[in-house]
Amino acid sequence: MDIDEYYVDYQKLADAMKYYESLGYTVKSVPWLVDAAAGDATCPKGVLKLDTVLGRLPASGENSYMHLMMHEELAPGRYVCCTPCYRAEPVIDAIRHYWFIKVELIDTIEFNFEKLLQDALEFLSQYVPCKIVEFEDGTKDIVTVDGEIELGSYGVREIAPFGKWAYGTGLAEPRLSYVLQTQEIRK
Repeated sequence: MDIDEYYVDYQKLADAMKYYESLGYTVKSVPWLVDAAAGDATCPKGVLKLDTVLGRLPASGENSYMHLMMHEELAPGRYVCCTPCYRAEPVIDAIRHYWFIKVELIDTIEFNFEKLLQDALEFLSQYVPCKIVEFEDGTKDIVTVDGEIELGSYGVREIAPFGKWAYGTGLAEPRLSYVLQTQEIRK
């Protein structure tokens, strides 16, 4: 299948938002353009930054939360948002895109990424068998059971002047739709 054959399933995004809200996450409207400092903080060195005359296109909802933290517009809490994400990926294929839509989770109170991870694992497991992979730095990913495709990343960050928070992916589209479609093809 060609990369253009995978579409964002907005119903899955809406279902994810409702699911996380039912678990006590507060739905938060966040900016879709951020200050460069919020975009730079988690951007790996050498990655192209996507600036416009109005601000930086965020790589994830985490950058949007950071923008709010920087401007003291985010009270401590557990939040869920849905944003477009822009990446200057060196390789573009069926699972890596220049843009995608992501439900992002953040906890600025308890910094409990294990809770975010378990909540996401429960949600994603409704659609596809998946497992948790741990890395040496303590961060974790949810991946498909075969370990081929990462469905979300989870950890804790502390970056001045933003503060400390736990972060995690609630759902990334069209990545989940791609996994589901390729499973159908394999049957």
